[in-house]
Amino acid sequence: MDFIQSNQIIKNLKSEVVIFFAPGGWGHVPQEKEIYAKSLLKGIQNTLQNWQYKVVAIHYSRAKGGFLGKIKCLKETLFCFPAESKKLAEAIEIMQSRFQDIKIVLVGYSFGAAFIDEVMKKIKDKKEIYGIEAGTPFFWKTLKAENILYLDNNGRDALANRNFKKLTVITILGFLKLIFLFRLVRLKISESFHFKEHEYFWENPEVKSKVEDFLKNNFLKFNEN
Repeated sequence: MDFIQSNQIIKNLKSEVVIFFAPGGWGHVPQEKEIYAKSLLKGIQNTLQNWQYKVVAIHYSRAKGGFLGKIKCLKETLFCFPAESKKLAEAIEIMQSRFQDIKIVLVGYSFGAAFIDEVMKKIKDKKEIYGIEAGTPFFWKTLKAENILYLDNNGRDALANRNFKKLTVITILGFLKLIFLFRLVRLKISESFHFKEHEYFWENPEVKSKVEDFLKNNFLKFNEN
C-alpha cells in the first residue's frame, strides 16, 4: 500500500489501533508475497483484537518496483530514509491530531525495521506510538527507547548481531546458489542470501512471547480484558 492509499484509510479511520508494516528488501514486496514476517504482523493484529481493540493493518511500501524504484530505494537507504521516513512520520502526526485516542504500532522487518527506526526518531516525543523491529541490520544506529522492541532471535540473527563469520559463510553460499541454481529455479537474489535465523514467524515461541509481553506492557494498562 502506498502513501496515498494509506492516507485514504486515515480519512475514514474507525479503529483504535493502526499498525503500519514495513517489509524488508527493496521495500515494495506485496503483502501476499511477503514471507518472513507476515505471520508476525498477523499475530500482533490478532492479539490486539483478542483484547477487544479495533485494529487496522497497513502494509506500507516505502518504494516503487522496477529498476528506477530500486535506485531510489538504494539512495534512500544509504542516507537513512530521509524523505520516506519523514513522509510516514508526518502522516502519523496528522492521524494523531485528528484522532487523539489512537494508538500506533510500527512493525518492520530487516531493512524495513531500519526504516521504522528512522520514523520513530522523528516522532520520539509523541505518545501512544510503539515500534516492533525484527532483524534490524547491526550497522544501523538504532533509537534506544522503552516503546521499541528489538527482535534478534535471541542473538542468533547474524545480520542483527554482527556475526561476521556467519555472514561470510552465508554470502559465499548465496553466490554459489546463484551460480548453480539460478537457471534451474530462477532463484531471486534476496532468496539466495536469506538464512533461517533471519526469519520472524509468530509460530516461533521466542518471538511470540517477547512480542506478547511487549504488547501487554503497553496495551493492557487500561484494559482488564
